[in-house]
Amino acid sequence: GAGGYLESTCYTSSNGYPALLDADANLALVARPACRGATTTNVSTTQVAALPATAARVTLSVGGNDVGFSNVMQNCFVLVNSSCESHIIAGETLVSNGTLGTNIANAIAAIRAKAPTAKVVVTGYPLLFDPSSSYRWASRVNTGTLALNDAIQAAAVTSGGVFVDLEAAFAGHGIGSASPWINNWSWLRQVDSFHANAAGYAAYAAAIRPVIG
Repeated sequence: GAGGYLESTCYTSSNGYPALLDADANLALVARPACRGATTTNVSTTQVAALPATAARVTLSVGGNDVGFSNVMQNCFVLVNSSCESHIIAGETLVSNGTLGTNIANAIAAIRAKAPTAKVVVTGYPLLFDPSSSYRWASRVNTGTLALNDAIQAAAVTSGGVFVDLEAAFAGHGIGSASPWINNWSWLRQVDSFHANAAGYAAYAAAIRPVIG
């Protein structure tokens, strides 16, 4: 969602938080396997292979696609059809029954197996919508995101990772706010929609820096 794309498959960005951290004096980006639409399974089976065994730090932002992010966005905020709530419930169930937490823990375990001495920094997600948003399902999705973040945090901490909470950092900057750090839906820029913009990823980087050093 931040533009400056380095390729058109995974949409890694020169404005994404890995690139911003790479510019810091004490950090060096040695692998960038992140990919748009990736799930925890993709992390474990595909992305971890790109990590060097000597990696000192690994950042991980994952979980939203496990719980059907794209289905919810499409059916609740783009097409707005009768299947919306069923997609939300499906995601909520994967969080409440522990499946999402297990998936996060498995991804971290795969990272540790490949890079055993790495500090694993796991981010949560910002709330997508400002309280003033006019979208019907905005509040429900924000509530679901709170539960998603709690599950990610619990799994990260239990697995020996460090969790970074983004809820406070993005307060006042959701979709519908006067200064959004998340892109609203756009037919012209569909790939960016409902993802953080450049200012949002700068906020990610600022939240990660204190714990990644």
